[in-house]
Amino acid sequence: MSDTVLYVLIALIMFFNGIVLGYSIGKKAGDK
Repeated sequence: MSDTVLYVLIALIMFFNGIVLGYSIGKKAGDK
């Protein structure tokens, strides 16, 4: 497995984590 694939994989994971985190924070702030 090349380094490029690894970096792309990490970037995708961080990207999806950011979306989920932002969504849950926004939802929590909206409930209050």
